[in-house]
Amino acid sequence: MAARAAISVNAVGQIRGASVPDIAAVVADTVVLVADGASPTQAHVTTLNGHVATLSPAVAGDLAVIWDPATITTINQLKAAFAVVLAAAQGGYGGLS
Repeated sequence: MAARAAISVNAVGQIRGASVPDIAAVVADTVVLVADGASPTQAHVTTLNGHVATLSPAVAGDLAVIWDPATITTINQLKAAFAVVLAAAQGGYGGLS
């Protein structure tokens, strides 16, 4: 999975954080813990906790936007993606009214 860029904001539009979370590492660490079964090692738990710490600021607000800067390379591409998200929300996606 490619590196990501992120911005997190609260309900009144204040930026809560901006980070580059390593989502792939969190997923990989989770797979390792599942494979550990009933006896996860402390090292595996510590590794996951460290990667979750990098992810947490990216999703700490009321709205988190995470994108791939390798494919979303211009403001216009980001605006187009937001337009799709807003259209889906206006159509009731996500339970918004």
